[in-house]
Amino acid sequence: MTRVKGQLTGGHGKTYARLAGRMIECLESRAFLSAGSADPTFGPAHNGVALHEMLASTKDGVGAATLQRDGKLLISGTSRAVDGHAARAFVSRYLPDGTLDASFGTAHNGIAVLDLEQSFSETEPQGLRVQADGKIVVGLRIARDMVLFRFTSDGTLDKTFGPDKSGFVRATLDTGFATYLSDLILRPDGRILAGGYYYSNSARKDLVFMQFTADGVLDQTFGGGDGQATYRVTQYEDTIDAMTLLPSGMVLATGSCRGDFLAIRLFPDGGLDRTFGVMGVVKTDMGSGLDIANSVGLYRDGRFVLAGESGGDFAAARYTASGQLDTTFGAAKTGKARVDLGAVYDVAKDMAVQRDGKLVLVGQTQMPSATADDFRGAFAAVRIDVDGTLDSSFAVVLR
Repeated sequence: MTRVKGQLTGGHGKTYARLAGRMIECLESRAFLSAGSADPTFGPAHNGVALHEMLASTKDGVGAATLQRDGKLLISGTSRAVDGHAARAFVSRYLPDGTLDASFGTAHNGIAVLDLEQSFSETEPQGLRVQADGKIVVGLRIARDMVLFRFTSDGTLDKTFGPDKSGFVRATLDTGFATYLSDLILRPDGRILAGGYYYSNSARKDLVFMQFTADGVLDQTFGGGDGQATYRVTQYEDTIDAMTLLPSGMVLATGSCRGDFLAIRLFPDGGLDRTFGVMGVVKTDMGSGLDIANSVGLYRDGRFVLAGESGGDFAAARYTASGQLDTTFGAAKTGKARVDLGAVYDVAKDMAVQRDGKLVLVGQTQMPSATADDFRGAFAAVRIDVDGTLDSSFAVVLR
């Protein structure tokens, strides 16, 4: 199984996908068969769809998802009150058939809920990981800070986590500006790496990584001895959106820099690997004024692929292990591929590398509705063949 930020592939050729970062009235989980059709074994109506209202009188937004080893599906998000402020964060757990797991959560309804301060108007889960002991780590960006909290395997807040044993970790850089968490990874020894970006002044974004011990304390073996590492790629806006752990223990992080795809590789101690790309950095112009890599996937031979958006289209780029574009990929053999779904705006939020080397990209598309000033958001999934061309045997799914 290959897992990337918030989206997973399971056995038997099935792909489990979620709506990334989208505010919707109900939480939606979908399972697709390898040909792109809905999985009739998933969901109460056996149509591949599970719809659940998390909390009454709120809007529920999904931020991250992950599969447990037993096949249960975890989803994290926030429920916002009608005034738009984030009242509570939640983690819900689903059985493999798409029904809520009644053994999870303090109310035994499949949902673990965490009350947040009403003033937290910028709250969105961006990382969800399960530790080897079954405990669940959730990463949030709240107001100006990175925040981690941990639930036990049954969905209660873990009061052994954090420097003050509150179940929380709250960290920021001493810049006076906001720090945003974008993704989490777990190391085999249980340490937690949070990646994202921060405002180094009122207009410029730089990259930030913070590493914590398994108990939620900043790891002093990382960065400059304070558990933190920061990098500036350009003088403009640099962001991290996804990370993955390499077999060597290095970390591959991806995002955007001045409108291009960005990837950097870090040593386990947070130092930049300057043998990667050009002095540790890979930047790729995908052909539009705005290119953002939202996810990263790995091949067994060390190659990797970035997926996201370029000029309002799904986009992917494949690289050698050293960070050079793989010129066997893409219709023009440039290492790049773009898919236009014919909508106003398409963005790939997550991806998976299948065992046969094909790529499944999932995300959002905005289709014009009946009124000229309104647009309908829809889910989209496409599959790209090993050579970087669109796989016509896989249905583009729009719901």
